[in-house]
Amino acid sequence: PLSTLTTLTLFFHPILAFFYPFAYTDTLSTALLLLSFRFSLSSLHILSSFSALLASLTRQSSAVWHFTIAALSALSLATPTTRASSSSSSSSSFSIIKHDLFSLWRCKVLILRTLWPHILVGVLYPTLSLLLNNGRIAIGHSQYHRVVFHPMMIVFFAVYQRAFSPSFLGKCVSLLSSKQQLSRLKTDHGTFASVLAIVLEVCVMSLIAWKFTHAHPFVLADNRHYVFYIYRRVLLSTRAAATAARFTILPAAYVFALRTLHNDLGDSSWVFFLGSFLALSTVELFEPRYFIPPFFLAEFLIQKQQQQCHRQQEQNQQQEQPTSSTTKTEQAPDSFTLTASNTRLFSATLGAMIAVLQTALLHYVFFAFPFQRAPDAHDHSADPHAVSLGRFMP
Repeated sequence: PLSTLTTLTLFFHPILAFFYPFAYTDTLSTALLLLSFRFSLSSLHILSSFSALLASLTRQSSAVWHFTIAALSALSLATPTTRASSSSSSSSSFSIIKHDLFSLWRCKVLILRTLWPHILVGVLYPTLSLLLNNGRIAIGHSQYHRVVFHPMMIVFFAVYQRAFSPSFLGKCVSLLSSKQQLSRLKTDHGTFASVLAIVLEVCVMSLIAWKFTHAHPFVLADNRHYVFYIYRRVLLSTRAAATAARFTILPAAYVFALRTLHNDLGDSSWVFFLGSFLALSTVELFEPRYFIPPFFLAEFLIQKQQQQCHRQQEQNQQQEQPTSSTTKTEQAPDSFTLTASNTRLFSATLGAMIAVLQTALLHYVFFAFPFQRAPDAHDHSADPHAVSLGRFMP
């Protein structure tokens, strides 16, 4: 039931499921990317690279996520036995990255010999771009797809991932239902050093939000997308309340999202964030469809990390328990184990219900509430007095 409910939640992920009936490239490219990721986990790298190539031909930004999949495969080859055990609260992120880079260099021959299909397709990408698109990555108006430094896109994605993640929902439900975990959370993050670090991170995040929040012409002109309304009326607004929230409450939410996502991803966090930086930090337009591929990759990485942690905890408990306690446990199951199982089932059911309702609501508003809209301000070829049918969408 848990796996079925999780699959249902991801299938009805509202931003992707909304576009199922429409001719958008996101659905096909995401499916091909996930197929590539699945093949890579099974060490079928020829099929994996071919699926990623098809995904990139469908949507060009998939090439960067192909790099992320290949990098994760290389990391699993370089550190096959230490990924589950090396993660610890005492290990800093820098020491983990240093260890992983040393392992990657040490296993470079094995990586080249195993991942050559990904390398071959990686060389093919710029060749196809040069031959088919005059060296440009994006297809369409180059003036609206220019490369800018937009690090806030990674921050926005972290908030997006936390908002829709079924694994994070399960973690929150489990945390709220356990007094022991709540007290442990207060102990870990209630020290003066931890609070000071968080305050400094919020200040830095406020500075980044102030300097690197871009206003794309589509965001300023388009009146169909919900997220554009939020972007204009909160992130770009000059009102006192919006400005105060933009530099106090929102940076705190950004730090929370980045911290929790980093912790849930485990040791592979730095590879994932490197791929996210390459794919998202150069995109000027804030649109949630860009977050769909990293959302699914992050969710599967998190669930893989959680499964490894659960298996390791079970092995540790079996090794620590004496024979007498094992017999006693078999006769009388532990109530905490039952509670944890019920909590996971409840959170999975809740996540599936929320996803289905969100998708149904988006489609209902789209079809039931059309409106008349003038041409976009950036569309200079259209008649300024003409009106067309508009519909609300993510």
